[in-house]
Amino acid sequence: MRRYNTQMNRNREFGNFHQKWKNKKQALKHKTSSIIVVVLVCFSVFASCSSNDDTTEPDTAITSYSPNHGPKGTIVTLIGVSFGTTTGNVNVSVDEINAEIISVTNTEIRFKIPPRAFKGEILVTIDGIEYTDFEFEYEISDVQVSTFAGSTMGNSNGALAIAKFNEPHSIVFDSQGNMFVTDFSNRIRKITPLGQVSTLAGNQQGGFADGDGTDARFRFLGGFGSSGITIDKDDVIYVADTGNGAIRRVAPSGNVTTIAGNGIVGDVDGIGADARFNFLNSITIDNQHNLYVTDSENEKIKRIELPSNMVTTIAGGTSGYQDGVGANAKFSSLLGQLVFNNDNALYVAEFGTGGGLHGLRKVTLDGVVTTVTGSTENGYVDGALEDAKFGTLSGVALDKLGNIYVVDRHNHLIRRISKSGIVTTLAGVVGGGFQDGSGDVAKFLYPSHIIVDDNYNIYVADGGNHRIRKITQE
Repeated sequence: MRRYNTQMNRNREFGNFHQKWKNKKQALKHKTSSIIVVVLVCFSVFASCSSNDDTTEPDTAITSYSPNHGPKGTIVTLIGVSFGTTTGNVNVSVDEINAEIISVTNTEIRFKIPPRAFKGEILVTIDGIEYTDFEFEYEISDVQVSTFAGSTMGNSNGALAIAKFNEPHSIVFDSQGNMFVTDFSNRIRKITPLGQVSTLAGNQQGGFADGDGTDARFRFLGGFGSSGITIDKDDVIYVADTGNGAIRRVAPSGNVTTIAGNGIVGDVDGIGADARFNFLNSITIDNQHNLYVTDSENEKIKRIELPSNMVTTIAGGTSGYQDGVGANAKFSSLLGQLVFNNDNALYVAEFGTGGGLHGLRKVTLDGVVTTVTGSTENGYVDGALEDAKFGTLSGVALDKLGNIYVVDRHNHLIRRISKSGIVTTLAGVVGGGFQDGSGDVAKFLYPSHIIVDDNYNIYVADGGNHRIRKITQE
């Protein structure tokens, strides 16, 4: 009976063990299936992620653009990737002037060059990210000439349209936007930004006297043009007083003093009143506060060091045409304007009379003289520097980009020399006259000096018409 019970107990224990093992096996099977499912799900997710990575949009990039030159209104196409398709995400400016967006696709942006984008610096913004290093060579296509100030010959002050000048010659602007003009009335005239003309210094009665305002006396000469003017950073004006052979200083208040020369004609280097000049014409100033003048009858370019007022010759001395250094260089009729270029060297416009150059020379501050353009032959030819011909150059100025503008006085023209060295006619008609209008129909009459403002507007002292003319270009 005990054995039977013992056997029954053993059978019961074995059955319990077998059931437990069966349960564990099923649990293990279920767990294994779960692991396989998790692995499959993860693999599926990974595969899906890998698939998405393969089709990710590439980074935005501009690979090319064209054309890279042209006038206002030129349509430029940018080629690249990932631009999007809405114009609202894209902005283009040229010289900080917003350009009109024509169309946008994912690989192409088309926009229009705005007027007066002279520097041609293109900035593209896509989804808030800026892309630079794109340049466009802007070409002038629209030139307009108007009368800025003056009417008929005379000496009256007043509003721009009724004021009168007598052969205006040289022009400068001060830091406040006031214009100052020398003319044959022996006065320095002031034109305010509001358009009022007044007299800063001098009097119609010529002479040689220092003093305040109209008590001072100058002796400016007409005809070929004379009595150049320049201005320093403190708005102090310096005048090449042609008839008195002297360099005059004019304070902003109108007080006039003499810093070199003393009314006696000659050719002497020296300090202040000991120096002598003969028919001073143009004057300019460097960033070290030294003055430079054309002493035309002596065929020299001279320097006046401030504040010592020491006068020295840096180039020239013999009439003719010859490049060279110092006294070995030759000039003939230094009756044109003298200005600094962007390399801190001088440009001087030459009349070309007496076998000299009808063109433009460059003079370094250590006296090295070279020819920029022109020849000893009087003429009128546009083209490359080596081929261009001029009549008598009386004015020269540069814009901020390094383009050169010259006044071809006896051809009655304003000519432009591009940075790439191509000479073109900007405005005027051979034969001269008086007419406002587009560049190809406008007329000047024996213009002299010229100046370019920071907005690329050009002002011309139109001596024969007794007016200040303004040239705008787009």
